[in-house]
Amino acid sequence: FRAEDVLVRQGGDEFMAYLVNATRDGAITRAKKLGALMLADDRLQFDDVRVTVSIGISHGRFATKRGGLQIVETLEQLADTAMYAAKEESRQASSITIAPDAVSSDTVLGNL
Repeated sequence: FRAEDVLVRQGGDEFMAYLVNATRDGAITRAKKLGALMLADDRLQFDDVRVTVSIGISHGRFATKRGGLQIVETLEQLADTAMYAAKEESRQASSITIAPDAVSSDTVLGNL
């Protein structure tokens, strides 16, 4: 991750990474790399447990701090929903699901 990115443990085995000023394609590329690194890490391999990685991605953009909290909350909800969809997609393999790219300051501020 980059210095400007923010990593947060959501609880249990769930984490969020806020990739500041990342493009949607950049986030997808990083998610794929993260998943591959985790699966290749011998410390995460156990004899009786198959480790999988489920990643949900949401992407949004805003140029103002007004409505920023609502945008972040919406992005978190979309990423969480996408992550659960990735888990359901395949419980035996790793997967990435991407939420629709429809969150912007215009979308959220219109709902305030």
